Order: sequence, then C-alpha cells, then structure tokens
Amino acid sequence: MPEKEAHVGTGYELVQAMLGAFAEVVTVMNLCMQVKLEAKHSVPRIPIR
Repeated sequence: MPEKEAHVGTGYELVQAMLGAFAEVVTVMNLCMQVKLEAKHSVPRIPIR
C-alpha cells in the first residue's frame, strides 16, 4: 500500500493490508524460525465499498 493511500484510507483498510502482507510471509517465516506462528482466530474480512 503506497504511503499516500495509507494516509487517505481508513484504519480498517490499513489493518487488512497488514494482515494480508503478514499472511503472505507466515509460511516462509515458519521455515526459518524456531517458534511456529499460528493464528489464534481468524479475522472476518468485510468487503469495502
């Protein structure tokens, strides 16, 4: 997410972008870390209008 988009977007959009980025790298991080990363619960995705 570009900086300008982050400034004009809602907090919800920013959190969803961070969760998406984190979800993309968890598998690779688990391959090289000693402690496995696991989601305790899922966050519902609400479509943005």
